[in-house]
Amino acid sequence: MIVKLVFCCLWPSGVVKWPCAWVIMATLQSDRGNWKFWALMTSIPCFYLYKGIRNRLDRMNALLSKARTQHQSVNIALLNSATWPAIDPAKAAKITTATLCELVAMRDAGEVSCEEIVVAFVRNVRRIGMAYNAIAYEHIQEALTAARKCDLLIANKGSYGPLLGIPFSVKDCICTKDSPFTYGCASMANNTQFDDAVVIKVLKEAGAIVMLKGSMHMLGAQAETENRIVGRCLNPWNITRTPGGSSGGDAVLVSTRCVPFSTGSDVGGSVRYPAAYCGLYTLKPTGQRLSSMAPIIKSGFPPLFTSWGFMTRAVEDLALLFSLEFSQTQFSADPLVPPIHWKEDRYTSTNKLKIGYVLDNDFWPVADACKRAVTDTVTALQNKGHELVPFDLFDLKEVMALCWKVLMSSKDGPLRLKEEVPLWSFRHIAWRRLMPTWFVAGCYYGNRQGKEGMMWKALYETSLQDMVQSNIEAETLKNKYYQAIQTQGLDALIVPYPFPAFQHSSSPNNNYSVAWTILFNLLDMPVGSVPVGKVRLNEQFYNKGEDQYVKSTAEVMAGSVGLPLAVQVVTKRYQDELCLNVMRQIAEELPFKEAPPEVEALLRA
Repeated sequence: MIVKLVFCCLWPSGVVKWPCAWVIMATLQSDRGNWKFWALMTSIPCFYLYKGIRNRLDRMNALLSKARTQHQSVNIALLNSATWPAIDPAKAAKITTATLCELVAMRDAGEVSCEEIVVAFVRNVRRIGMAYNAIAYEHIQEALTAARKCDLLIANKGSYGPLLGIPFSVKDCICTKDSPFTYGCASMANNTQFDDAVVIKVLKEAGAIVMLKGSMHMLGAQAETENRIVGRCLNPWNITRTPGGSSGGDAVLVSTRCVPFSTGSDVGGSVRYPAAYCGLYTLKPTGQRLSSMAPIIKSGFPPLFTSWGFMTRAVEDLALLFSLEFSQTQFSADPLVPPIHWKEDRYTSTNKLKIGYVLDNDFWPVADACKRAVTDTVTALQNKGHELVPFDLFDLKEVMALCWKVLMSSKDGPLRLKEEVPLWSFRHIAWRRLMPTWFVAGCYYGNRQGKEGMMWKALYETSLQDMVQSNIEAETLKNKYYQAIQTQGLDALIVPYPFPAFQHSSSPNNNYSVAWTILFNLLDMPVGSVPVGKVRLNEQFYNKGEDQYVKSTAEVMAGSVGLPLAVQVVTKRYQDELCLNVMRQIAEELPFKEAPPEVEALLRA
């Protein structure tokens, strides 16, 4: 009896607790009494345990098979598109290499039709995009039909929105009507939506056409893009590297010229990392300026709510998209959004600004290539007449510790999948969740000083009181940063990424580096990402920091030559237009219009 009691106290909770306890207790006592009786008693729970596991695996395999069957429609539709109306290759190249604003101007001038725009981009999807595993679902036949209707509207001189006939892609966690919404999980393959999210409704109202849904990382929980439905998404700049995540599929579609722009989401860097790793422009707006209203409300972990965002190949394209979103169309559809209209004067202002810049932080030292990206940006802004001063981000360890607590604030957390096993890249979190409380507590107290201790503490402190305390700490941290920015009289900040695109499946080694991006989700500040150059031959090294995580950055930098480099541009809450203004000025001084080398070669073919 004492042995049973001790065993049950130490064994982790879960569905296998009592069957396993029965098996082991029977084994411990098999030398007492009739061994045949104990063998029978042991076989009963083993049978039911096997049956339960078998049924669960069968359900998982059925769901995965259905999800993959749905995904096969992408290949079938693209093969069928080979019979679509032909388009001159030179004209197709002109269309697909144009930015969104250039494309709108070409359409308005009558140089291209809406049908030609869709056909040209689908041609690129078939020739280029499919190789990078970026597409979750497609609506290309519907897009062609919609484009032809748009051409009729133009021919009949009807009124239309600025995005009429322009195709785009949507991340697989944003609701679109009559389209699957899986969040990168096969277990959600049946989740077809009956309506659009408000952010999509606004784009459709302006005439845009949903053509593709981009692949995303399972549950959107890491800075790479992989799931069991589509597989691993590849970075067109280097296929051994991740395109970032979790909005990686949509970033790849824009980078490979398969769509002129795409939508994504950001709770810790999920549009910024893909944009930075694929050489694109993006803006994570202030949390409340884009509607969260949808058939399935966007998720978040208070106070880290998700923000929608767009990825484009020019800052002017972002300005166009946000000017459409920050309008009465959105405010009428969602009365909970503050009615703050687009302020064109802030975007076009030529006022001289005082801008802080950050070069490094002891928590996760920045690679030299990324430091150069900041210094080049500082020089570019000084050339524009702005005042640049150093700024201290304080201790990012404090930020990361708090964010881990917020992300793990529920008992089950973001990795609770009843009908699907988490990806192997989640192993660093998943195995810890199986541990009993006493073990978690011991690991936390044994690793209090290191990065490991932050995760153990987050798993240990999960009570309601701990959640309340986390919100108090978050408000205290916000005040600390706001006061520092206010004291120095800063209008904006330039902040580096710690390193360029990393190798596939190495998220567990790099998870703590997300402190460089998640800080601004916590502060709810608008943050843009601007590509400013590429890694040089003499920058493929890293020799900083002592712990195993920081040292892993040396592997990231090895062989990184030619990868895009970007910086983050940060402004105060609700000053999204000013953020885009600073981004525009950086892009004017440090233009980045390159396509990945392989894509460039195919575009010219």
